[in-house]
Amino acid sequence: MGGAGTIAGPVRIGAGTPGNGAFLTPGRSFTHPGLLAILSRLTFDSDGFFNVGLAKPSVVGEVVANGVAINSGASFAFFNNRGVTVPVGTFLTVISNTSASPIAGVFDNLPDGLVFTDHGNTFEVSYEGGDGNDLTLTSVP
Repeated sequence: MGGAGTIAGPVRIGAGTPGNGAFLTPGRSFTHPGLLAILSRLTFDSDGFFNVGLAKPSVVGEVVANGVAINSGASFAFFNNRGVTVPVGTFLTVISNTSASPIAGVFDNLPDGLVFTDHGNTFEVSYEGGDGNDLTLTSVP
């Protein structure tokens, strides 16, 4: 599933079935990321993948959802296919959770506090970023 725009109802990525795989990519593609708004709850099942593309230093695929659950086994993928350099101190919000509740769970390969490098950029992961309950990547030295 991908694209930009608004979805009124709840969205579930995956079926929790081993060997399957369902993907959410906000925007037209990894190289053309965009904003996808979900007016209800977003759930990633164990076979769900969240694919985030980066096109410019501050243009990243982003999902806005009213409540987010990430079940064990769900995975995250970051695509900087253009080799964009992100200035240190830049915050990239990849999930904006409009619910007052925190994001429930974490992606298996993206624990809170993880520091990872991609195309010469180093990012720190926070599930408490933004207004306190968003998934953000911060460019660090």
